[in-house]
Amino acid sequence: MRIEVDPAKCNVCQLCVKKCPYKAIQIQNKCAHILPACILCGVCVEVCPQHALTLIGAKQQSLDLTGDIWVYLETEKNAVSVPSQEIVSKLHLMLQHYSQPKKVLGLVMTDNPTTLENYETLCQIGLHGLLAMPSLSDLPVENKAEYLAGMIRKEKPFALLFPASDEGRDLAPRLATLLETGLTADCTELSFDPRTHLLVQTRPAFSGDLMASIVCPFHRPMMATIRPHSFPVVPIQDSSASLPVQMMAFKDPISEMTLPTIIAQEPKKSLYPPIEDKSIVIGVGRGIGSQENIRVVYEFAQSIHAGIACSRPIVDQGWLPSELQVGMSGKSIAPKIYVALGISGSVQHLTGIKGAELIIAVNKDEEAPIFQVAHISLVGDIRTLLPELKRYLSQEAK
Repeated sequence: MRIEVDPAKCNVCQLCVKKCPYKAIQIQNKCAHILPACILCGVCVEVCPQHALTLIGAKQQSLDLTGDIWVYLETEKNAVSVPSQEIVSKLHLMLQHYSQPKKVLGLVMTDNPTTLENYETLCQIGLHGLLAMPSLSDLPVENKAEYLAGMIRKEKPFALLFPASDEGRDLAPRLATLLETGLTADCTELSFDPRTHLLVQTRPAFSGDLMASIVCPFHRPMMATIRPHSFPVVPIQDSSASLPVQMMAFKDPISEMTLPTIIAQEPKKSLYPPIEDKSIVIGVGRGIGSQENIRVVYEFAQSIHAGIACSRPIVDQGWLPSELQVGMSGKSIAPKIYVALGISGSVQHLTGIKGAELIIAVNKDEEAPIFQVAHISLVGDIRTLLPELKRYLSQEAK
C-alpha cells in the first residue's frame, strides 16, 4: 500500500503535516510530500479537508460499517464461559450509545444451544441471537480456523471478538491471518469512535507503561481478544425468554493440511493455585518487606482458602511466579474480596483489580495511592494486622 497525493487538490493547509504522528509529511513545491517514515496509518487521509490524499491498496469493500458484531462463546463443561459473557455485556452497553444499527451475535459450537447449562443467562446479557455450529473440538486448531474463515468470508461480520483465553489466543491469530485482517490482542477496554463509528480497541503496551487505542479502518472484520475480568456482566431488564438460533453449515471443504504431530500435552505445573476464580485474593507488593513474609502471607491465604497474587516488583525480584502477577502486564481478576498487602497502588496494578467488589488495603504509608480506591483502609504493620484480617475474612468466606 501507499499514500498518493493529488497536487491539484492540495491547498497546502498543512493540516496533514500537523496531524501526522510520525513527522512523515513535508510541504515541497507547494504540495504535501510523503516521507519514508510513513507507516500508512491513514491519519492524514482522514483529516485532509480537500480529500487530496488517498490510501492506495486498501480493500475498498472493507471500509463500510455494515455487518453485525460476533462474539466467540467459549464453552466449558456445556456452559458458556464468564469471559465470553463479559464481552457480550460490554457490547450491549456500548451499543446503547451507538448510532449505527448493530446486533451482537454469539458464535457457539454446539448442536443445540438451548441445552447449555447457562442458556437463560445468555438471554439476559444483551445477545440478539446465536450462531450455532457443530463442535470442532476434534479438529486441530489449524483446521478449525480454516472452517471458521470460510463462514466469516460468507457472512461478513463487522467485528469478531474472542476471550483472551488459551483457546482464544490460539485460534484468533490464525483466523486473522487467513482473513488478512488485523488483530488487537489482550484488550482491556472497548469503545466506539463517535466520528468514524469504528471499534476502538485499547490494550496496554510497553509493559503497561502506555495504553494504546487501536482501530482497523481498512479491513474487516475488526478482531480482538479481550482480557478476562476486564468488564462486569450486567443483566438487562428487558431480556427475552429465548434467543433466535441460526444453524451454520457450509459446503466449503476443509483442505488437507500437513500438520505437526502432538506427541504429548502436559499442563504447566505451579506451586500456587489459579487466582482467576478465587472469591478472596490476597495481593502482596513491595511493602511486604521480605521474601520470608511472602511465605507467612501464603500460609495465611491457605488458611482461609484464598488465592495469592502480587504486583510486578514481586515478580521482578523472583519472589513469586509471573502467573500470579495482577495488573496491566499481568492478569485481571474480579474476586469478591481483594486484600492488598504492602501494595502502593500504581495505575498499572489498579487496572487488574477494578472488577473486585471489595478492596481492603494494608500499608504502613498512610499516603499510599491504594487508599484512594480501597473500601477499607488499614495503616499499620502487616504481620500485626494479619490475625484481625483472618478473623474478618473467615467470617466473610462463610
